[in-house]
Amino acid sequence: FFFSINSEQTMSNEQQTVELYGGAMICEIPTTWRDVSEVRQVPDHQCVFQDCVENTDSLLVLEILERQESIRDADAATFFFEDLADSNGAVTCEQRRIVQSNVFALGGIVVPRLKPQCTICTCIGVQRVILGRERNDSESKSKAEFRYIAVELCVIRMGHVGTDFLISLSRPVSSEVFQKYMQTGSTTGVEDEKYSDEFGAILKSFQVRDWGLFR
Repeated sequence: FFFSINSEQTMSNEQQTVELYGGAMICEIPTTWRDVSEVRQVPDHQCVFQDCVENTDSLLVLEILERQESIRDADAATFFFEDLADSNGAVTCEQRRIVQSNVFALGGIVVPRLKPQCTICTCIGVQRVILGRERNDSESKSKAEFRYIAVELCVIRMGHVGTDFLISLSRPVSSEVFQKYMQTGSTTGVEDEKYSDEFGAILKSFQVRDWGLFR
């Protein structure tokens, strides 16, 4: 049900394989997406790509994070979704909601090129985010500009190398779509829901070529 939000957007037929972290990982993304590090500084633990097509503004972030040992697999996607929401200024339950989440103990079901010991935790949600710098006082927040986004998120839990690898794809949606999905009940554990074509292609093509990266 969720992907009616992307009904007016179709994946580019042309894909490109991009190298991540000096070639230690690879995945496929649309040819219209550019490497953000070419125009601004990006932290070493992140790879960031942005859609150059006008009026789409899709943003893909891949990042290597220290494994959160205290977080159960069942809670991992929610943990990182809420952490992202906090960073975006969507700090209350009226500003964010997960509408679908899953845990796949056999990671190859979702990311077929991964080692079998990786667990995949995914979720889909919406957020109302503050544009520009974070506003700390209530008066500034009341005057701040907002954007509504849909977020597709995948946590690849690499316990054997002490890492949580996070893949998130965000794109703007209308306020009407945001309100619709804020009123939609959560569907935890629904395995037949489909992700967007772009996100699905990223997960299917994602591969770690050099596990020495995590040493």
